[in-house]
Amino acid sequence: MANAVATTRTARTKSVPDYTAHILRRCFVQLLERIDTAVAAERELTWAADGQPGGMCDPAVATHLRDAENAWDAVTDCLAATTAAATSAPETCVLRAMTFCLRAVMSSESASEFDREISAARRLIAETCVLPNASVADRDFYQVLQAVAARLDALDNLDLYRAGASEAGFDLN
Repeated sequence: MANAVATTRTARTKSVPDYTAHILRRCFVQLLERIDTAVAAERELTWAADGQPGGMCDPAVATHLRDAENAWDAVTDCLAATTAAATSAPETCVLRAMTFCLRAVMSSESASEFDREISAARRLIAETCVLPNASVADRDFYQVLQAVAARLDALDNLDLYRAGASEAGFDLN
């Protein structure tokens, strides 16, 4: 005679903190990808506008300008989704703090505020990534944080607050 044996595993539910941290990590990695795309589009725009008589307002640069604007819009949308995921993440989650740092960097309105926020984000990365006895999940988050450092350098090199960037090519007289 045969004995009845279940062939499927019993259902398990994920714990809420693990699941919210997973969602946050996924959103955060997408945000980093969007930042890479936006930085590349901004560099291409700068390259295309260099030497044009109208600068950024030259019609030959319109496609590059539109691509850069769309890329930054995608960053803004992804940042909003990541911030929403971060608000439901546990207080001790490393990516939660980094999300709010990146939001502060991206929403800075002056060069001095940008420099202050970017240095705070770098300080958070430096302080967080040296913690001993970290769990496997925390070490995964630390690798993501170290990837943020490269994006911060890319944002810093863009020089978004260069003098006269917003008035390039406009003559009000």
